[in-house]
Amino acid sequence: MKQPLLTDNWVGIRPFRPDDILLLFDAVRESVNDLCVFMTWCRPDYSLEDSESFIAKCDSDWEKEEQYNFAIVDMRDGTLLR
Repeated sequence: MKQPLLTDNWVGIRPFRPDDILLLFDAVRESVNDLCVFMTWCRPDYSLEDSESFIAKCDSDWEKEEQYNFAIVDMRDGTLLR
């Protein structure tokens, strides 16, 4: 079960959703060179499928109560904050 959004009306924190796949991909690709230095999951050929797999795993992890990953979003337009 996905938990509700927490917000101060400017910034929100919530579980990742399927409609975040492209937003996550764009955010990673924008900073891929910097991320690859310290994030073991990141690599130069990070793909849209990687974002899709990550978000699917997030859903599964939430359901199993094993891990909780959150998207941090701009409440004005719903975009992921980077």
